[in-house]
Amino acid sequence: MLNIIASFNEKIKIDNEIFKIKYHSLFSRDYKIFDQNENVVFKSDISKKRFIYYGSEKEIFTYKNNGWFNNTVSLYRNNEFIISVESKGFFKNKYKIEE
Repeated sequence: MLNIIASFNEKIKIDNEIFKIKYHSLFSRDYKIFDQNENVVFKSDISKKRFIYYGSEKEIFTYKNNGWFNNTVSLYRNNEFIISVESKGFFKNKYKIEE
């Protein structure tokens, strides 16, 4: 819920492009990321522990999550490890990425 309150206008910048992050509802942790043309490029499905990427082809990734405050998310494609992202913090996160 804190994410909803703190992120009404949440954005992420990748290279020179800015993307908007929108959460599904007040009590849901699912979210979608939109490009500047309002097209969905990334979507979470927390109940099934997967992410869906809409690039030139639709790609589905699964993940394993450890922790809450100090959180590690490991991403897989077809059960093959891709990347791990560690975040620490509550109001301001610090990230560490390992391939």
